[in-house]
Amino acid sequence: MHLSTTTISPRASSRLAELHADHGSHYVATNVLGRPTAAAAGALAALIAGRPEIIARVRPLLETFTNMIVDVGEKPANAARMKLTVNFFLSGLLETMSETFVFAEKHGLDTATVQHLMIKQVFPNPAVTEYAERIRTGYFDDAGATLITGLKDLSLILSEASDVKLASPMADLVRNNILKGLSRGEDDLDWCVSTRSNRIAAGLE
Repeated sequence: MHLSTTTISPRASSRLAELHADHGSHYVATNVLGRPTAAAAGALAALIAGRPEIIARVRPLLETFTNMIVDVGEKPANAARMKLTVNFFLSGLLETMSETFVFAEKHGLDTATVQHLMIKQVFPNPAVTEYAERIRTGYFDDAGATLITGLKDLSLILSEASDVKLASPMADLVRNNILKGLSRGEDDLDWCVSTRSNRIAAGLE
């Protein structure tokens, strides 16, 4: 039985499963989430895919280095895709953090305070969970903040960035998606409706 914990392409994961099957051995895609410190502490998350009976046999081993095991089904490619999905989210978060710190620094704000607000106010805020649910399910009624409000805020942000000659690609992207939402007549819906532009561009709507 082979547990592959590295980040590889979905196609490679599928091919490895085929090669193991041809050889009479068993392959379990075991894409892990977490930094080396989490691995050392036995606190990784494992995204696993493979035959259920084989997963059951290797679960005791998985539990020695994880604190979360997420079974994504029998297709190894889906474990790889789920890992890439999470890394996609993380890479966007890192870029947003970076641009936020630069915006604050250009205006002479205390970046330690910005970090404190990110970690202690924004991330634990129930609104983050609510936005994730709204975007996933496409529920944009009962707005906390409307698309009109979002346009006001992003326009203010970009104006402040312009004043210090700062490019803000993420803010530009968000404002453009807000304008697309407004062009669809979504003025009074929750401002996270701007994310529909991505579904529309992907042909999902």
